[in-house]
Amino acid sequence: QMISDLQNVLPYWPPYTVVNLGPSAPTVSGYYWNNTPQNRVLFSGNISGTGFISGGSEVWFCQTGTSVCYQEPPVGVAVNSSISVSVYNVNLTTGSWQVEVRTSYGAGRGPAFNVQ
Repeated sequence: QMISDLQNVLPYWPPYTVVNLGPSAPTVSGYYWNNTPQNRVLFSGNISGTGFISGGSEVWFCQTGTSVCYQEPPVGVAVNSSISVSVYNVNLTTGSWQVEVRTSYGAGRGPAFNVQ
């Protein structure tokens, strides 16, 4: 009797609610550049992270630790999947930079990298 009572109660215990959090802001975890970034020399590469949206992701290059950012032209951005974005013909000046990916769900900025 005790086992059948337990079986009757288990589907309702513990009380829980399923919550669908939906899409979240992108994250940027790292980069692979096809060539060493140098002052005013075009370079390309891949950005890894999460939450990238095909047709809905902007890539910005920001001076490290500041709000000074420059958008990579959309023609130079290809979202390969939700975890990979390729960028082409990036043109930056010497210094420390971070990649920021922006979507309608927010923005994520990655680790700093240097342009020689």
